[in-house]
Amino acid sequence: MVSGRGCGRRIRLPADGWRRGYDWLRGSAPGLVPLALLVGAGAGVGAVGFRYLILWFTEAFTGRADFSDAGRVASPHFPVWVCS
Repeated sequence: MVSGRGCGRRIRLPADGWRRGYDWLRGSAPGLVPLALLVGAGAGVGAVGFRYLILWFTEAFTGRADFSDAGRVASPHFPVWVCS
């Protein structure tokens, strides 16, 4: 038995354009592509920034841009027994 309820009902789209765009981005497969690209770009920028942060700390704490090219030398910031 089919009830008459709901027959003839129409799906309403939100009147607000921002809300419609938000619903499209989160609720459809083509809308997830820009979100994935945005998240990927943010992760890439974060990874590059983190790498430069490591380089900055290396130079700040050791006095060299690349501490590994100095060979087997002690860091002036640590006691001798740590580096031997």
